[in-house]
Amino acid sequence: MSSRRGRRILLVALGLLIAGALLLLALPAGRQFLVDAVGWLRGAGAAGRAAAVGLAVVGIPLGIPTLWFAALIGYLYGLPVALALSIAAVLAGATVGFAVARWLLRDEVRALISGRPRWRAVVQAVGDEGVRLVVLLRLAGPHNLLNLVLATSTLRARDFVLGTLIGSIPSVSLATAGGALAPDAGSLWQARERLGWGWLLLVGLGVAALVAAIWITVRATRRALARIES
Repeated sequence: MSSRRGRRILLVALGLLIAGALLLLALPAGRQFLVDAVGWLRGAGAAGRAAAVGLAVVGIPLGIPTLWFAALIGYLYGLPVALALSIAAVLAGATVGFAVARWLLRDEVRALISGRPRWRAVVQAVGDEGVRLVVLLRLAGPHNLLNLVLATSTLRARDFVLGTLIGSIPSVSLATAGGALAPDAGSLWQARERLGWGWLLLVGLGVAALVAAIWITVRATRRALARIES
């Protein structure tokens, strides 16, 4: 089996796992399963809390929402310990997702953009803007899909890690605080409702950051396209 064919098979398998995780979250029975699992983790004491951090590192690349894990760690550990653990777990999970996606998608992306100057320009533009673009995109939302999208660009791994660390702090901190305030495991899905104006402020910041990220990307794409065509 060729290396490229093997990566394609793994990519399909990863896609199925992500689809399964999203289906689990969409079904009431799936959410109840997670609530029961959270109760078990809390009852397991230190071992359960440690396992939750490990699950975040594995679950984020599989599509389970980043902020849910932040809320989970907040619920299990409480403040202020949970803040450091949440940020570390989210960063580790995002980095794993980025690395796996880059390895799986690199040949496909090269083939896709070959002969397409505009697409090549977009890929190069994201890499050119580096840390500041990642920070803005993370402020707009530390979405799991962003790990995959950025992996297809020429962005350096260290820029991804640093930008993710800086840009994820506001939303991850708020989600962690919301989880710490949750009265029970079932309330983790409503963590944002307990944050009031803080969550609204974060949404406003995210919208502004997204607009700035789009503007920066458009300008960088034009510059990259000019280099390609010259």
